[in-house]
Amino acid sequence: MIGCGLISQAHGIAALQIQDQVRFAACMSRRRASAEAWAKSMGIGPAHVYDDLDAMLRHEPLDGVVIATWPVDHRAHVETCLDHGLRDVLCEKARVTRAADALAIWERARSLDAIVVEGFMYRHHP
Repeated sequence: MIGCGLISQAHGIAALQIQDQVRFAACMSRRRASAEAWAKSMGIGPAHVYDDLDAMLRHEPLDGVVIATWPVDHRAHVETCLDHGLRDVLCEKARVTRAADALAIWERARSLDAIVVEGFMYRHHP
């Protein structure tokens, strides 16, 4: 989980309901206290809590990520994840705030055979 604010709770609760299929292994927030609280509520140990995205992506063997930060930061966060080799990214809405950013993410993901999707259709759907 990248970003440990309100919408991250919905993703976390949904994952807890299907633990045999998916689980959060680490989390990151610019505010470490937010990341620590989110991790505790999701059963993630303190060794997997970060306040630096690059550090989390360097140290954690992740299959994918959920980006639940402010839209103004989404392009940078998506690109950082792709730079670290992640190929499955769920980014909360709005994925970006400018059309040029949307096109750049689409082109980059396509060139890397990555899947970058926007969490758009249903609010808090399990």
